[in-house]
Amino acid sequence: MKQRMAKLLTAVLLLCMLLPQTALAVTRTYLEVTITETKAPATTKSGTSGYLGGSEKLTAEVVGVINQLYNRTSGTGELEAFGSPAMKAVMNAGLDAYADGTDAWNTWVESSYRSVVRDENEAAAALGFKEKLIDLATPVNALTANTAYQISYAPADVDPTDRASGNTYIVTVTLRAVSSGSSSGGTTVTYPITNDGKRAENGTVTVSDSSAAVGKTVTVSVKPDDGYRLNQLIVILDKNGKAVKYTAKGNDTYTFQMPAGGVTVDATFGRAIYGPAETGVSAVLNTTDRIAYLQGKADGNFYPAASVTRGQVAVIFYRLLKNVDVVRTVSFSDVPEGFWCADAVNTLASLGIIKGMGDGTFAPDRPITRAQFVAIATRFADIAVTGETFTDVPETYWAYEAISTASGCGWINGVGGGLFAPEQPITRAQAAVIVNRMLGRVIDEEEFDAAQAKTYADVPETYWAWYDISEASSGVIPR
Repeated sequence: MKQRMAKLLTAVLLLCMLLPQTALAVTRTYLEVTITETKAPATTKSGTSGYLGGSEKLTAEVVGVINQLYNRTSGTGELEAFGSPAMKAVMNAGLDAYADGTDAWNTWVESSYRSVVRDENEAAAALGFKEKLIDLATPVNALTANTAYQISYAPADVDPTDRASGNTYIVTVTLRAVSSGSSSGGTTVTYPITNDGKRAENGTVTVSDSSAAVGKTVTVSVKPDDGYRLNQLIVILDKNGKAVKYTAKGNDTYTFQMPAGGVTVDATFGRAIYGPAETGVSAVLNTTDRIAYLQGKADGNFYPAASVTRGQVAVIFYRLLKNVDVVRTVSFSDVPEGFWCADAVNTLASLGIIKGMGDGTFAPDRPITRAQFVAIATRFADIAVTGETFTDVPETYWAYEAISTASGCGWINGVGGGLFAPEQPITRAQAAVIVNRMLGRVIDEEEFDAAQAKTYADVPETYWAWYDISEASSGVIPR
């Protein structure tokens, strides 16, 4: 009996050795979700789930990917509902309904989903994909692997000024199947690489591989359109959202080592930035020394989405002034001597950089708007250039020239959908990005590699302004 068992095992082993290597390949699946707006300029965002077993619920996985892209709770998501208040409201209502359970979900489906969402392509119509998403029990293996299923949504009764007006949003869901390769040493598992930047606005991103094994060097090439430059290259590990470090190789080429999990590569492009010598900023502000002009709070957080007050803006630029020995000819009734920002406010007001409210007050604790901040920033420059036009900043707007100049210098971007949101309070993260661009300051990568740069608990490495926030608060405060 033992001899027969031994012979059987030997035969099995020999058969395995004789089988083609491809017979040992392993196929794994993951869900890819892409959301596209069709109104020009079209924008596309994509995300992926982790690897699936097949019995996971389809709607749960789709919601998980959308949450990963949107992340409205932490504010770190990249989707941002395409800059449309109407789309944000729709997405928020749907995510809330899903989180609140079956009854809330069914109510939302009947009131906001079933009548306005339609199957967009043949595969979706044949499967009844729209209805499959309604049924929370539908498993992911109801989908045919590597087949794209599309649904579309065209908002109605939307404010004409909203980005969603006249727009159609298409959601594409694909169950991707990835087969591992094999080698003489055993099975080599590859992980997917999703390129979200291949259709990026104002530039393109090319990735050398669509999947790779752990440890393989992957090359990313970026190509900004004429007049634009790379804002930020982001490589995100889907499994836990941690950023993967990459190396700049020059000539807009970057490399990274493939981790044990799928990654998403993305990039943003902005207008080419004028240097501080070209704009005249370096004649007034210190662009040579590494001055920490922004600081976090005592609790270890930076609060990047918090607004910036008028007094805080005065202090930011006061810290950067080359010469603070200015005859102070201006003062304000609500900024007495000894007040925390009095030196900064009175100095900058005497230089004509900041203005009061017209009634003898300065309102130091009032949040400053994006337009007001940009107006102050451009007063440090001695050039006027034409930049991007925004639909909510007509030529008659009081800060039109300042916003145009800041855009032309590469200091600012809009909020999406051709809008600038001039009356919206500027955030601490936005202020850091603009000032860094004014000063020509870029992050010291060696300092980051040595873990010496300033970091904050509420600014993860995946946050869009992570580098700029760290750069703005790393260094010395001279006064």
